[in-house]
Amino acid sequence: MSEQKLSPIIRPKLVPAKILIVRLGAVGDVIQALPALYALRNEYPRSHIAWVVEEQAAEIVKAQPEVDEVFVFERRKLRNLFKLGTAAWAFQLFKSFIRLLRGRKFSLAIDLHNIFRSGLISKLSRAPARLVARPSREGNWFFNNWRFRLPKSLVHTTDRHVGLLRKLGVKREPEVPRVPIDPADREFVQTFFERKKLDPERVVVIHPGANWSSKRWPEERYGELAERLNSELDYIPVITWGPGEEHLAKRVVKLSHEKAVMAYPTTLKQLASLCKSSRLFVGPDTGPLHLASAVGTPSVALYGPTSPARFSPRGGKVKIVARDIKCSGCMRRKCRKLDCMKRITVHEVFMVAREMVGSA
Repeated sequence: MSEQKLSPIIRPKLVPAKILIVRLGAVGDVIQALPALYALRNEYPRSHIAWVVEEQAAEIVKAQPEVDEVFVFERRKLRNLFKLGTAAWAFQLFKSFIRLLRGRKFSLAIDLHNIFRSGLISKLSRAPARLVARPSREGNWFFNNWRFRLPKSLVHTTDRHVGLLRKLGVKREPEVPRVPIDPADREFVQTFFERKKLDPERVVVIHPGANWSSKRWPEERYGELAERLNSELDYIPVITWGPGEEHLAKRVVKLSHEKAVMAYPTTLKQLASLCKSSRLFVGPDTGPLHLASAVGTPSVALYGPTSPARFSPRGGKVKIVARDIKCSGCMRRKCRKLDCMKRITVHEVFMVAREMVGSA
């Protein structure tokens, strides 16, 4: 069906009783899709809204009061079962997951990821209407039957997600993503501050890690930045870390000549609470940056292989530090040269941080 044929019939006939959002992937990507959830909830206050998400970002989606149900697609577990040679178990796990989706009898699926596996989940849910933006990737178009091209003026990921919903008659403008903080998460951070004898007004969170190696600023520069924040501005840098990043965080603390403090291991919501309780966040385009922005913490964001025009945080006060070179925004996960990140100097980041803590 073409867009012209569909548009007149969507709004009068579709007041979906059950809506399925499919947005898998990393924490930052999921946070940037949250405004689409808010727009849907505002338009359909009585509809049942569910979300399919992968393990790494499930905690954030489960915290959203606008979501009625969360389905966790255990991609890592499935992959590990295949690696162990137990494909039959992996198939049974996937089959059980799809059976659970089908049992809800969704009337509308909205694929915000546009890749093969999100399209497959959308199709297998058996929702009769399956919405996706064009162009899609990895053959996603084959699985979704309502496919729409969006205006070229919609560049940012969040704007494109919410723009897709306008095909349903949803007119609400994008809201800022939100990550609710529970009392237990606040207590965790308070205990950390008390044990380390830290004043929240003097804490700067630095997150040096990133899933893409191409997004990582050199660790010695994080160490130098942390040392300068302490010695010149009297702030205490707290180095946060995620799975597999503990050794990186320890090296940054050492490179700061012990001026920085190592954070405790945290859940995503504990990390969000830590950011919210701190004066400033510094880090690359990764999940913690978008968490910090979502809780309103002023942030210094280091960009290289990803485009700020498409992926910058929405919410809070954010200052982008980037180098406009030929290969900027290349979207490569790995790079031997890392020119875009290496050309960002410690002094430049320090000056932006000093300006932001002075105006916070």
